[in-house]
Formats: sequence, structure tokens, C-alpha cells
Amino acid sequence: MAAHLHSIRQTLERSGEDVVSALYQLNTLLDYSTREEVIKAAEVISVQLLFDCLTSNDEELVEVCCGALGKIFKALEPQKVCMYRGYIELGLQHPFERVRQTCLDTLASLIGDPNVQEMVTTSTVFHLVTQTVGDPSLKCANVTSNILFNLATQNKCSGDALAVELQGIMHKDSVVRCRVYELAAKIAVSDDTLLGSMASILVGMVQELVSDDVLVQLNCIELLILLLESSGGRQFLEQHQIVAKIHSLLSMDRAVMLIPGALKFFGCMSSLKGTDVELLCSLYPGFLHTVLDALHHPEEGTTWGVAVDTFGVLGSLLPGRKALKMSGSRLEETLKQLGRLIREGRSEVRVRSMHTLNTILSCPDDGQESRRWLTIALPQPVATLLSIARQPFPDLHMEALGVILSLSQNHWGEQEMKVVPGFVEYLLDRRTETERPGKELKYDIVHTLVSSSTAEHEFGSSVFVKLRKYDREGPFVVGETTVAFQEA
Repeated sequence: MAAHLHSIRQTLERSGEDVVSALYQLNTLLDYSTREEVIKAAEVISVQLLFDCLTSNDEELVEVCCGALGKIFKALEPQKVCMYRGYIELGLQHPFERVRQTCLDTLASLIGDPNVQEMVTTSTVFHLVTQTVGDPSLKCANVTSNILFNLATQNKCSGDALAVELQGIMHKDSVVRCRVYELAAKIAVSDDTLLGSMASILVGMVQELVSDDVLVQLNCIELLILLLESSGGRQFLEQHQIVAKIHSLLSMDRAVMLIPGALKFFGCMSSLKGTDVELLCSLYPGFLHTVLDALHHPEEGTTWGVAVDTFGVLGSLLPGRKALKMSGSRLEETLKQLGRLIREGRSEVRVRSMHTLNTILSCPDDGQESRRWLTIALPQPVATLLSIARQPFPDLHMEALGVILSLSQNHWGEQEMKVVPGFVEYLLDRRTETERPGKELKYDIVHTLVSSSTAEHEFGSSVFVKLRKYDREGPFVVGETTVAFQEA
């Protein structure tokens, strides 16, 4: 191996036509070498020599050379990698993406090491790394963002210095601005003490809400949703009246594309612990109005999807239900519309509508209001769900069984089930499920009923015996047979 390495070195030093072939040979040797052997190989084929090869304009040569460099850097100790700081600086400025990517990947893999942290946070390297947030390559930009996020959240670099560097590249274009906004928002959410350093960037992000670039606006709304995750982020939103700004988007004709994001923002805010949902809907009536109105327009795919999900979130919370009831008759109209979509909508609309209904049923109420809402949506809920579950469409089938599982967790749900002809027979017929998820879900329904203190009374002893036998046998039975029902 040593002789082969020396031969490769000589070829690389001559810089002739055989350099690419020699680099391929080197890569093959490194692929089949132990870490210790790679380290010894690096003593023969120096990192300096490989970086000298990167001055070539031959893209294939550069690609293969980077492959070898990456393997060597991966084997070296972090302190040893830091000795090549000058070459890494050159690599970060290289015109070929592959070279920049190799240097960034090396730094990212070692960023937990104190020596590497010290090297990256020195002025020159720090500046070069930060500049690659604006790299034409999304891969390079993403790796850089992860490096900077780790440094900032581990307090290994000055948040103020990072903010200054980031602001210096924001003028490039809207794509780079959005990358900077995203990194700043993630850092701010990770630790409230870092929010102050990122505040100037976040203020700029807020100002984008009134820009003419819809894509930037959409990105900024998503990042404002991210800020809801921390107390400091929520305080920032309050200080800058973000809720009012986003609410205003719901009534702007030119902001139609922003409505899904605005609804998602309000939906996420509603689900936060401590949010006074009733007050939120009272102060910002456009939110609830838009949700209820959009539910009647499934043809508006994205907006309808966010609206139906948001309706489910509100309906699953006691404060949310109070807010919905403020809409008066519109609530009943919307529930009826939800039922129509479950029965008659396109397949994907039916699935999502059933998911929303299931979410509503998770509300921790006394059960009676959930039952009333359910029967407004579906006057014959179990019969309708059973009909859907029998259809040969996996998504519809599984979603219908999921709602039935929720019903099985309530005494009133048992009462709804027992009066539907064929329901128990269907439940106990194992042949209806051919896939593992379906078998498990149907078993969960049976197990829930068997665990209930009221199911035996509701279904009768003879049926309950069969349910208990199904439960004992588990979700999977070899040689399943038809369930026979005979009068006791």
C-alpha cells in the first residue's frame, strides 16, 4: 500500500494527464482502509497536495479530489484539521460548489469540538462561513445555517456579531433574506436570551408582511408561527402587534394567497396553552369568519385544508368551542357542511373532513356536546361511518375506523353503535382487514369496548362474550374463520 501511495503522490506532483486516474485510485484505497490507515495515507498524500489539485478547472478532477479530501478530514482528529485552516478558508471561497460543500461538511461534523469552534469563530473563518448562508447552493447554505445555529445556541459565538454578519448579506436577494430570517427565528426560539441579538433581523422580517413579494410574505408568516413556540417569541409578537397585522391580511383582496398562512398562525395561537381563544376570536373576528366561510369552499384546496384543520383545533378545545358558539347559526351550518363533505366530497376531502371530526371528538367535555355536534354533522353517525369503512379505499376505510375508535371511548358512543344493524357483525368479522394497520385499529376498537364498564350492558352478554374472545386472541389470528351469530 505504501508503494502505491508514493506512486500516486508522484503522479499528483507532476500534474499531468494521469492526475484524475491517480485520484480515483486514491479514493479506492481510502474506501478500503481503516481509520489508522487513512491517517497514515494522509502523511504520504498531503492535504496541501490535494488542495493544490483544486486549482484545476477540470470539474471531474475537482470532484474526485474532494472525495479524497472528505475521507481524510473525516479520519483526522479535530485539532489536526484545524492546522489546515488556511486551506479551509480558500475552500470556502472556491468557485466550485463541491469544494465549498466539502469544507462546510467537515466543519459541521466537528463543530462540537472546542478547537474547531475556536477556529470557526475567529474573524476570517467566521466571516467566510457566514457568507455562505447566501451561497447559490442550497446545500451549502443549509449546512452553514446548521453550523451557525449550533455555535449561537451553545454560546460559542457572539449573537450580536452574527447578526451583523447576517445583515451584511441580506441585500443579495429575497431568497437569501428568507434564509437569514429563518436562521434568526430558529436561534431566537431556541433561547429567549438570544432573541435580543436577533431582534433587528426579526423586525425586518415583520416589515416584509407589507411587501409586494408574496413568496417572502408566506415565508415570513411561517417563521412568525415558529416564534409562537417560545415565551420570548410571543412577547416579541405582542410588542410589534403582529396578530393585528396578520389579521389585516384576511381582509385584503390582494392577499388571497396569504390566507392559508394567516389561518395557520391563528390556529397555532389558539392551541397554545394560556391563550384566551374566546377573546382572540372576539378581538379578531375575521379569523373565525374566514374559517367558517372557507369550509364551504373545498374547491379552494389549500385554504379549505387549513380552515378545516383549524376548525378541528377550535372544536377540540373547550375555549375554542365557546368561541365557535359565538357565531350562532353559522356553527350548525358549518357542522352540516362537514357532514356533507364526509358523505359526498372528493376522496381526499372526505378523509380530511373525517380527521377533523375525529379531532373535535377529542374535546375533554362531558360528551353530550360532542354527541350533539356529531349528530348535527352526521344524523346517523355510526351507519355512515360503517358504510365508508366498508368501501375498498384504504384512506377512507382507516379514517372511518379512527372515528369509530373515538366513539368507542364514550358510553354514548356505545349507545350509537348498538342500534346500527350489522355493526357488531362487521366489527367481529376479521376478514374485513387484510393489512396490519387495519387489523390493529379494529382490535383497538374491540379492546376499548371490552375495557368499558358499560359495554356489556349496552351490547348484551352474548355479544360481549364474542368481543372478549376477539380481545383475548389479539389483532392477528392464524386461520381466521367467519364469525357466526346465533341467537343465545
